[in-house]
Amino acid sequence: LVVVVMSISVTGCSAFDALRGSPDRPANQNEEEAPAADMNDTTMGVEVDDDAMAVLAVERPAWQNHPLTDARSGEVFTLGSFEGKTVFVETMATWCGNCRQQLTNLRDARAHIAADDIVYIGLSVETNISDEALATYADNAGFDWTFAVIPADLLRELADEFGRTITSPPATPSFFIYADGSFSVLSAGRVKSTQQLIELLNSARGA
Repeated sequence: LVVVVMSISVTGCSAFDALRGSPDRPANQNEEEAPAADMNDTTMGVEVDDDAMAVLAVERPAWQNHPLTDARSGEVFTLGSFEGKTVFVETMATWCGNCRQQLTNLRDARAHIAADDIVYIGLSVETNISDEALATYADNAGFDWTFAVIPADLLRELADEFGRTITSPPATPSFFIYADGSFSVLSAGRVKSTQQLIELLNSARGA
């Protein structure tokens, strides 16, 4: 399945401004990583076999396990809830004209992709918007996929992972989470056409 992620902004300003004064990254993120253990070595007396290494290889980052609330249904989910599917995520804001245009193009692109292995998610970066207001925006525009208001701490984690651009909705930031939990770099900078989105989505799902 494909999960779509969308950028979120704070009304009248960059969402990054709302994050100022937030704590820095943990110091250990800048420390050198310990040498990887040999596949045939043992760790603390326990042999590390191929199956165990396979599990470790697909361990998801913490931000994929952060709870979100579906603005329409109230159901709680995470960006990592869709194992085995491709997820397209875009951060956005209801006041953002570029966001509305790209979401409209995405709506049209989805009509050309009859697949149940891709998930679309729009994340609003507006910290002062209610679930009801976000759901009304999506319903009125005909955007019938999942939308959620992104919590400030999750937005901070995404900014650490992808950079400040993800907090700026007019840049139409988006990224993919693949079926195994790995993820793409951030795509941003201009509104993508319907055809460009069709090609991106098909490529991400291996079609």
